Amino acid sequence: MAEVDIKAKDKEKKYSLKAPDFIFYALVYFVFWILSKLLFRASYKRTAAFRKHKGALIMIGNHASYLDIPFAIVAAGHKRINFVAGDFLYSKKTRLFLRLMQVIPKKQFQVDVRTMLLIYRALQSGRKVFIYPEAQRSIDGEPGYLDPQFARLIKRGGVAVGIVRCRGCYLAWPRWTQGFIRPGKVVAESDILLTADEISTLEVDEIHEIIKDALNISDYDFQLSLAKPGKYITPAPAAGLENMLHHCPSCGKMQAIESTGKTLRCRQCHWKIKLGLDGFFVRIKDDPFFDNPAKWHQWQLAELEKLFDGKPETVLSFPAACREHNKQFGSPSVQGTVRISKSKLCFQPDDGKNSNEQGELCFLHAGQQGGLFATYGESFRQYNSSGTWDFYPEIKSWPIIVHDWSKMGI
Repeated sequence: MAEVDIKAKDKEKKYSLKAPDFIFYALVYFVFWILSKLLFRASYKRTAAFRKHKGALIMIGNHASYLDIPFAIVAAGHKRINFVAGDFLYSKKTRLFLRLMQVIPKKQFQVDVRTMLLIYRALQSGRKVFIYPEAQRSIDGEPGYLDPQFARLIKRGGVAVGIVRCRGCYLAWPRWTQGFIRPGKVVAESDILLTADEISTLEVDEIHEIIKDALNISDYDFQLSLAKPGKYITPAPAAGLENMLHHCPSCGKMQAIESTGKTLRCRQCHWKIKLGLDGFFVRIKDDPFFDNPAKWHQWQLAELEKLFDGKPETVLSFPAACREHNKQFGSPSVQGTVRISKSKLCFQPDDGKNSNEQGELCFLHAGQQGGLFATYGESFRQYNSSGTWDFYPEIKSWPIIVHDWSKMGI
């Protein structure tokens, strides 16, 4: 009987989580507040409804960069939060901090029952849970894909929804940058988006549209709304941008763009453009011209769609190393070739077998609306029924091409 009780307690502990320690959380809050003021001239706006709210709360925010999290902690004020974050963030360097913050880990690419139980039990205990519905940081500063299933979680939770809107975080730390943070202006606003009573009267699709509209936040629109767009200080504003923008708008060649640190230029036709500290391009040569990276990226995505549209025989291929992700003792890399058609991505090992003694690995385009996890310029990750796999192309522009392929038709 005692053994059964012990097992029951262990199981309960597995599916329960405490609020972050008050003293540790207050220290983190204070440090982030000081740094945000010094580096980003941060301003925080909290509505009266948000300040006065008590009890359980699902909090959401736009996911522009890793800076969103410290800004959300400060923007939430005295409300201690359990964040939901990808389990890939756990490492030897971060594990202790994430445990002290009582972060709820979530597995990538799949429904995580444990995560859902932890969320609902935290809400039942009257706590605040912070979720980024877009799941991944913005690629180009524009809103990401929002899974309609997220509205079902809101409906089932039955508690109020708060929102932290961050503006400036993407330009302060773009996902493609090779450097670190870029000091500049950041604004964070906290509000109650939906009350529990409102949620009870709304249909799931109505909740989805409200959340989608609330998260429609662009740093470039934020800059244009200012009397004078702010500058985000860095010695090399365009460094790493070629890992996102590889398709030349002048000659139409793919994988032709290179960065000098301050400019982007085409290796084929020598067209070039400069990126300013405000995040906008400055014209150097004649048209074509995009005023910001997001518009260039959207054009690039449209060009890829044209390449595949109505052409089932189109196949892009490139050499890459592949290995199974997150094995306990690591797994050896296998060299091979990745082939992308309109409907699927496949990896064929050079020796006919991968590290799992399997042959060709295939990943369907269908169901990849959320994009994929990638380190642009380095690697990307795919998931299927046989596991999760990391790919390391020899040419650094392939991860963004695979990402754009995954977004085709959305």
